[in-house]
Amino acid sequence: MTNRRTFLATAALSASALPGLASAAAGPASPIARRSAGNVYVMSNNASANEILVFARKADGALSYQGRVATGGLGYTATAPIDPLASQGALQLSADGSFLFAVNAGSNQVSSFRLDAAGWPVPVSLLDSGGVFPASLALFGPWLYVLNKGSTGSIQGFEIGAGGRLKPLSGSNRGLGLTPTDPFAHVPAPEQIGFDATGRQLLITWGGARQFLSFAIDAQGQPSAEPVHNNALEGLPFSFVLSRKGQALVTDAAGGLGSYQVGGDTGLWTSISPPVPNFQAATCWVAFDGDATAYTANTGSGTLSAYRVAPNGTVALADSSGVALWRWAAAPRRPTWPSCRRRVGACCMCWTGGWGA
Repeated sequence: MTNRRTFLATAALSASALPGLASAAAGPASPIARRSAGNVYVMSNNASANEILVFARKADGALSYQGRVATGGLGYTATAPIDPLASQGALQLSADGSFLFAVNAGSNQVSSFRLDAAGWPVPVSLLDSGGVFPASLALFGPWLYVLNKGSTGSIQGFEIGAGGRLKPLSGSNRGLGLTPTDPFAHVPAPEQIGFDATGRQLLITWGGARQFLSFAIDAQGQPSAEPVHNNALEGLPFSFVLSRKGQALVTDAAGGLGSYQVGGDTGLWTSISPPVPNFQAATCWVAFDGDATAYTANTGSGTLSAYRVAPNGTVALADSSGVALWRWAAAPRRPTWPSCRRRVGACCMCWTGGWGA
């Protein structure tokens, strides 16, 4: 069955970045209109009360705001209004579309929600993240892992129980040995955690150190005592997503996208494609369409790039300019940052919301 629910996990957006939505009413407590083609979920990351914002999505990709639900925790927006968490994967949807999980970086907590028949989030759990400044989540089967970027860094595992209720996975906490610093600083802190396609490796990108970390995961969901450290061959790795074949498509924060073979039993990352430049600035987030195209959000340029992904994992720009072509209604044109903000509130929202490339 095709999953009709979609979500935004590339960035956490403050309510102040959504001028058309910040003053909206709390929203419905009843199910969303069933004529919706799916739902889109955004995390506000509000420092005083973190929330999940819910949008109904039409078949043509148009979004309509439905309301918001409190996570029970606090977001973090003190130092960087554009990318407060400096991460990808702060919001995660389960593979069957039944549960939603969110980080609360300001209160060091993780929230879980079950989604009702229409996709409305119902709060289920609010637990300590096992560290400081949770910023990214990894989900595979019954296991949820969180990356804590603050202090000396750590990972913590949870078991997903009935109804999406979380239970800390005893003995799963591992330290990362980071130098204590502001967790927003890109250099000392990693950016994303995620599972490989088999669920046997837990992967972490650490751009400032130009490294990838891999923890082996056993049948009980427990990580190895220490991670395998892999040096990035080129570029400044920030975020990643898996292709259909399980290759890691990794953004280069300097402006590009590369690919690696990952997983197996060794935890080693093997380069397939060195980062392919897109001629844009601050390439942070990446999403894959499930077929053969990856899209990156270039924060510094306020643009989007499209890459074609071959079955062997090699990547190539879909447009030689590095800026993807987009359709607004029936007229194709290249988006600009102001037009994107008028439509929803931030360029990454337009991209992941699925208006098409």
